[in-house]
Amino acid sequence: MREAHDNGNQIATHTYDHAAGSGKGVNLTYMSSDEQVQEITKGLEAVDNALGTQVSRVLRTPGGNYYGPLITTLHPYIDAEIGWDVDTRDWSKPGAEKIAEALKSVKPGQVVLMHDGGGDRSQTVEGLRTALPYLAQQGYKFITIDELMKYPEGASA
Repeated sequence: MREAHDNGNQIATHTYDHAAGSGKGVNLTYMSSDEQVQEITKGLEAVDNALGTQVSRVLRTPGGNYYGPLITTLHPYIDAEIGWDVDTRDWSKPGAEKIAEALKSVKPGQVVLMHDGGGDRSQTVEGLRTALPYLAQQGYKFITIDELMKYPEGASA
């Protein structure tokens, strides 16, 4: 995490333990308000402590489940919840070619969902090795969520 941060990557939270327990490992909305707040604050605190600095108050909820009262409950604790536009489904290990194909389908300003945990990620790495140079040749610039949020609504990054 420190290396990623020191290389200019944005570090945020995906919760403390992926909504385990009453969230059934995927959905914060199943949890009580107190559990939801604890899940987010513990996640942010763990990242802050690991890096020795406060990170952006940005969240990507497990499963993209961010709706209903959860929005109001978490509002005081986060600046933004980030969904995604393109899911490479790399977690299902569809093959490096399929992952690269999904990446190459992006449009300006879109957010891509990928995973860096869950065991062998060689397909993810290989897909990135293929797609990133291609996208750079197409004129794409890779930016953080904080940078993306500075763009006016409707503008392409």
